Amino acid sequence: MKKAILIVTASIGLGAMANAQATSMQFISMDRSDALTGSITVSGSTKSVYLGAIKFKEGSNFLTTYCVDPLNALNGSNNPYNKSILNTGDGTGLGLAGKILAANFTSAKTANEQAALQLAIWSALEDNGTSFNASGTNFKANNFNNTVLGLASTYYTKGFTTTPTAQVNFYKAGGAGGQSQIQVVPEPATMAMLGLGALGMLRRRKVAKK
Repeated sequence: MKKAILIVTASIGLGAMANAQATSMQFISMDRSDALTGSITVSGSTKSVYLGAIKFKEGSNFLTTYCVDPLNALNGSNNPYNKSILNTGDGTGLGLAGKILAANFTSAKTANEQAALQLAIWSALEDNGTSFNASGTNFKANNFNNTVLGLASTYYTKGFTTTPTAQVNFYKAGGAGGQSQIQVVPEPATMAMLGLGALGMLRRRKVAKK
């Protein structure tokens, strides 16, 4: 049986600012084809999950996000979301999760690194501690290797001790097939690089069609 792609419920509405706007998003795939799988326990419920960055499509835009909703499964349909800017300084677990994502998003590239970042986000969301805890009160990371756990601790500490400069968006799922996500808004230079990459892909497609 295929593992569902899962991610962590908590008080998800607390960390977002007002002025949420309705949008719809479609799950495309994990960011990496070699994304790690593992077992987590959230408030007593144990689940097998994929860990790492996730690709979504919002209208004509493609987004890379991390999950903040581990007990709900994703489907490939368009699902409703409420999009808002996350208040990363509000003291909630969700706010801390946003800080951790903003501090480490660009450096987490390999499968181990992305899995570690996801674990750090879940730990912050569920237990909101001062450091990463793989055996926390509400969140437990089961049977992960020391490399991943060590990276998760490093990412957590960096996020806890730094103030984000990038905006973090919060996508709160509004339907049964959705899953709440957080996303770092790329800096202008990164956006330009993504635009060039998209143009390159379009050119390759045009050449292939000739």
